Amino acid sequence: MQTNFTTERLQLEPLTHKHAAFIFELVNTSGWIKYIGDRNVYTTENAIEYIEKINNNEAIRYWVVNCIYENLAIGLVTLIRETI
Repeated sequence: MQTNFTTERLQLEPLTHKHAAFIFELVNTSGWIKYIGDRNVYTTENAIEYIEKINNNEAIRYWVVNCIYENLAIGLVTLIRETI
């Protein structure tokens, strides 16, 4: 299975513990809290626990979108596999 996808400007990579600071920032934005809900992530340690929890679902994969030029995580993509 391919682990990274790269275009001229973006790179997608699987969500891992190394993205804890990004997840901490993302899930505490006002938009996330308003439309998705408070995930009780108040520290980077909480973010690591959250990443472990969401990555335990075999039917869902999370990918971080990185801007290559700025070396900056800018989003999260969720892929859900249908199970029969």
